[in-house]
Amino acid sequence: MSGFQYIDNSWQLEAFVAGLAGQKRIAIDTEFVRERTYYPILCLIQVAGHFDPGDGAVIALIDPMAIDDLTSLGRLLGDTRITKVLHAGRQDIEVLLARTGSMPKPVFDTQIGAALLGHGSQVSYAALVETLLGVRLNKAHTRTDWARRPLRSEQLTYAAADVRYLFELEARLAEELNLRGRAGWAAAELDGLADEKLYRSAPGEAWRRLKGLPGLEAPAHAVARSLAAWRERQAMSDDRPRQWILRDAALLQLARSAPRAEAELAGIADLSGGFARRHGAELVGLISDAREDPAGEAESWPRPRLDAGQKALLSRLAGEVRACAEQHLLSPELLATRSDLERLVRGDNDPAVLQGWRLELIGERLREIVNGNGNPGKL
Repeated sequence: MSGFQYIDNSWQLEAFVAGLAGQKRIAIDTEFVRERTYYPILCLIQVAGHFDPGDGAVIALIDPMAIDDLTSLGRLLGDTRITKVLHAGRQDIEVLLARTGSMPKPVFDTQIGAALLGHGSQVSYAALVETLLGVRLNKAHTRTDWARRPLRSEQLTYAAADVRYLFELEARLAEELNLRGRAGWAAAELDGLADEKLYRSAPGEAWRRLKGLPGLEAPAHAVARSLAAWRERQAMSDDRPRQWILRDAALLQLARSAPRAEAELAGIADLSGGFARRHGAELVGLISDAREDPAGEAESWPRPRLDAGQKALLSRLAGEVRACAEQHLLSPELLATRSDLERLVRGDNDPAVLQGWRLELIGERLREIVNGNGNPGKL
């Protein structure tokens, strides 16, 4: 098995990308940090060229902290003739798209393929390599600070291993998906992963990350939505974690108490005096506007808690999902999340379980149960 080459300048990168011309697939992984920033800092890109069984992978470890111009890599990622093989690739795609401007597609995600074959919805790369290939990977550098330079040889060897086995995993999984008639399932999931809309930051949707919203009355809920959008824009502008801008607990307390003057901000826990001086007037204005005109999409309004009948129906649906998952050797959450089932109980007709392959496998059955239960919001 061959080693790897370390690339830290643009001419080496150009040469490596040129050498991949005509490949049908490449394997990709990334290392990044984002503890102190809103946007992830891309620290290392691992790329492997396709290889035949018995031949060594051509692996490059690309240093994006040393190379300003990643244009050639962007061309490679955007080449739709080449399948990009990843494992748990959503964050890798996010950071590569942000840095290069190119959407990696088409993709094959070995975690998704494995989940559809009963390996668990969150199976790790190391676990999958050991289960399918009988290779135990070194996990000693899982907490490496990838932004620190220089990287040691053992760190680079660890990073190279993250792409070394992806082609073999893909081949095993693709074959099994075809044999079990699930290749179409995988194609639908992978198309969704490669949808650029998935990676766009939308401040207006930031409220969905907040915990504790169901307990808020409608006016307070409107304030929380407005404050979450403001915080997201501020975090993006400052390139700082959103919790560093305004903690969730403080945001929800602001929504509940709805201060009408800057002086009232002093009573909000986790809100420093410096923050209040810098942003107090703006926040009070946002709160006032939101309370006076609490407009928003219907689904964003707080909903009443499920009544006893709805809870019983939810429990029955969950049982059907568990039984179906067990029959097909899948994780129940892969078929339907609790949120999906709650939406069914409330009469919504567009959760993921009523779409694509899930509809045929379990969605139609769930819809029959809901409609036969006398639910007022028939599907």
